[in-house]
Amino acid sequence: MTRRLRLTVEYDGSGFAGFQLQAKARTVQGELERALAVLNGRPGRIWGAGRTDSGVHAEGQVVACEYVGPLADAELARALNGLLPSDLAVRELETAENGFDPRRKASARTYRYRILNRPARSPLQAEYTWHVPTPLRCDQMNAAAERLRGVHDFRRFASEPGPVIRHLFDCFCHRRGDLLLVDIRASAFARRMVRRIVGGLVNVGSSRWQESEFASLLDVDRVSELIPPSAPAHGLTLRSVEYGRRVVPADRIAHEVAGDA
Repeated sequence: MTRRLRLTVEYDGSGFAGFQLQAKARTVQGELERALAVLNGRPGRIWGAGRTDSGVHAEGQVVACEYVGPLADAELARALNGLLPSDLAVRELETAENGFDPRRKASARTYRYRILNRPARSPLQAEYTWHVPTPLRCDQMNAAAERLRGVHDFRRFASEPGPVIRHLFDCFCHRRGDLLLVDIRASAFARRMVRRIVGGLVNVGSSRWQESEFASLLDVDRVSELIPPSAPAHGLTLRSVEYGRRVVPADRIAHEVAGDA
């Protein structure tokens, strides 16, 4: 009997050309499908909640797949981990409802960006943090981050044309020793959106930009020459994907952006 499964996976993105399957590159999807094919005895497809870019890490990526064998969930998780490489692991596995779609069913995603904010670089943290030697003002960054909350058109923070309507729930910067952490939670993200938000916040924290200049990027009807820089991929981690919370309907989002709600 075929079962639809929900997997929570963790990976070090350093050795992957991103999540999505590519013909001539090593990807997270490719490794998962290769392991699943061994256990299914035939090729199969997996579906992910997000398509992380090359170098981006994950603690809580969610994927779905179909399994036709006799192993129970716990046994299957152990079997998959026995076949997967050391930089990719299944943290949780459970049987899901038929048709479970991890991308369309998701109601929120949370990313964390790690910045090493000190004069000296760290060889041990080089693959997981962006080294910014200039002192950053966390209070200035948080004041700018507060302007992002709500429903906006984030097209100037995205690498795709046209409107990018998203509901951003939280964006908060906090320190942990030499690390400056930026946590961002939203209904969904466009490609490179998180990295460009972080790049813009770093410009505010280093006083290159004023808070008002950062906020002006949300006013898509206003001409602006500002372009938020994209923070390096290796500092970014997909922490979690949420299900079951209310999603703002697309028509409601459109009205809110237009100021009608």
